[in-house]
Amino acid sequence: MSDLLLASVELISVHRPKTAGTTFGKVILPKNYQKHSIWYYYDFLPINNLIQEGNLTIQTRVIHGHFSIEKY
Repeated sequence: MSDLLLASVELISVHRPKTAGTTFGKVILPKNYQKHSIWYYYDFLPINNLIQEGNLTIQTRVIHGHFSIEKY
């Protein structure tokens, strides 16, 4: 199931401190993607928990936040 959901994701943006990540996430992304398709991720929960909680859905196109890229 997580593979299907991740297949709909077009962009994974890793917000590194002091690299304009807040501007990118709050200003640039919403100009290019609908708000409901952007998922701001700043926790460290396993991906299956996120799916069960409804945080990651088939409408998700962008994942942006502080996390290790290896997670995805």
